[in-house]
Order: sequence, then structure tokens, then C-alpha cells
Amino acid sequence: MSTVRAATAVHAAVAAVDPVRVADEVLGEIESVPLYWSLGPGVVQRQVRALVDAAVCLVLAGYVDAPGSSESLADAARDLAVCGAPDHDIAEAFVLAATAARRAVAACAPPSRRADVLEYDRLLVPHIVRLSRELIAAAGEAGLADQEREARQRLQRRLRDPATAQDLPFALVLPAATAWVHALRARALREAGILAAGRGTGIVGLFAPHQSVAPGDALVVRGEAHADDGALDELLAVADIAAATGSRGVVAARCLVAERLLVSSPAVSDAAEALVLAPLRQRDRSAGLIAALAALFDAELDYARAAAAIGVHPNTLRYRIRIISAVTGLSPGRSRDLPILAVAACLSRRS
Repeated sequence: MSTVRAATAVHAAVAAVDPVRVADEVLGEIESVPLYWSLGPGVVQRQVRALVDAAVCLVLAGYVDAPGSSESLADAARDLAVCGAPDHDIAEAFVLAATAARRAVAACAPPSRRADVLEYDRLLVPHIVRLSRELIAAAGEAGLADQEREARQRLQRRLRDPATAQDLPFALVLPAATAWVHALRARALREAGILAAGRGTGIVGLFAPHQSVAPGDALVVRGEAHADDGALDELLAVADIAAATGSRGVVAARCLVAERLLVSSPAVSDAAEALVLAPLRQRDRSAGLIAALAALFDAELDYARAAAAIGVHPNTLRYRIRIISAVTGLSPGRSRDLPILAVAACLSRRS
């Protein structure tokens, strides 16, 4: 009976843990480590977050004899490796997450059962060690991380080389794909003679004027010559927003005006939030006003296409747009209002 009560207490403690809150706390610790900020905030929020979420869930599952598949943890490790994180830092992130999960379980146990939880915790150590080994093995898989590191270094050298100043920068985004998948696509581009390197959930690179990048199922945003590393970052941010609206194929960056404004000017982004999105969120319940605005601009102001995209009648869409105009004082029918509405539509996709 004592064993049954102990198991019940442990299960209850695990059930009381909020995995999201634990992961948030771990991210707070990790974000103070300079290495992770050197990888970029986007990598911290996506790839590091994915690893921490997977680690916390797998450790909690181990307490209740439901270890499950560690493939999500392996995927996150691969993603971080191709983003440039060394193996030992990936392992450290895992240790932080596992420690936080174990600490949370102990905190949720009643004092009378804390010894039972600690005994389960001791038995869990081999499970955690196994996960850590699998994570390190995945991070070093196929040597792709080393190839990506070398490609990033080559890209930096080429950006500084005056002889290649006429090369054209580009950013490529495969919607919903992981960093690992982007790294595989970058390797394929390199094999085709185009210098490309994964950068989080995207790819940046340079190609000569006589070359071209075949987009396939991706979005490729093409920039202008004389680029630096900051220009590549901006291209990738623009591509990320445009891809979220369904853009595919090859697009010149100069054609993505709203996306570029959103990336390059925090003041414009703040204005779009204050003048458009915040008032609509206060009003938006079942009406789907923000979704209607985004759909209209995704469809290039074609009401029939926009209505079909969100599954409503065109007259319903027109009614929602009239509500948007009444709430914000801005109308897609007035040319001076179009820029801020377009930026707000992009911002809604980004958030």
C-alpha cells in the first residue's frame, strides 16, 4: 500500500507541474548566457525553446513511467547544432531544463511525500543520462553542423571581399521547416555552386549575377549588391514575414515595402500596433477583424479571394472591413491609409 501511495503522490506532483512555466524559467536562465544571445534572439526563442520544452516534457514523463519518444529532443539538438551551438552548450541547456523539471516536481509534492518523490528522482537519473547521450549523438549527426559553420565563415569572408561586391544577397525561407531542414537545403544550394548557410529557420547567402536560386516550395527574397551581414539579417526577417502571408517564389526585396518597414523601423511597428491592432483586439471576438484585415492584404485587396481564404461571403468580409474602418478611422479605400494598414496586416502575421 505504501508503494501505491508513493506512486500516487509522485503522479499528483507531476500533474501539478506547469511545463510551460518551467520552460519559461529555464529560458530566463539561458538568455543570460552570452553564447545564446550571440546566436541571435530568434534562435533562443525558437530552437532553444524547442529543446527546453522537449527536455522538460520527457523528464516529467519519466516520473510516471511514460518516457515516450525522444525524437523531439533529438530534432531540437540537431537544429541548435546547425545554428552554431557547440555540443557542450546544447548539453548544458538540457541539464538546466532537466534540473528545473525535477525541482518543480519536488516543489509540488506535499511535505509528507517529499521523500517518495526524491526516491523516484534518484531512479530517474539513468533515464536523464540516456536522453543526454542521445541528444549529443543527434547534435553531431552527419557532420552537417560543421559544414554549416564552415559555410558561415566563407560567407563572412566573401562579404568582405571587394572582388565579389556585385554578388547579390538572398534569403530563403521554407515555411514551417526546422533549422535542420533549412541546413539540408543550404547544403544542396552549395552543391549547386551557390554560397548559402542556414541561419535559424531560414537561409542566407550570395549568388553571382549569372546565377539564380530555384525557389521550389520556398520563398526567396533577393536583395541588392554591396550587402553586409546586417543586410542579410534584414532580408531574412523580411522573408520570414512575407512567407507567413503565403508568398512563394522569387521576390525582389524592394517590392516588399510593408515588410521592410516593419523590420527596419520600430516606430512604424509601434504605430501599427497602437493605431490598428490594439483597438481591433479590444473589439475582436467572434468577428475575426484582424484575420479579415490580414486576408484582404494577402489577397492584394481582392475581396472575393480574401473572403474565400477565410471561408466567408464577400459581403461578410466587406462588413468586417467597415467595422475596422469605424474602429480605427482607417480605410483600405483611402490611399493615405494603405501603408499603415498593410504594415498592421504584416505585423499580425508576425505575432
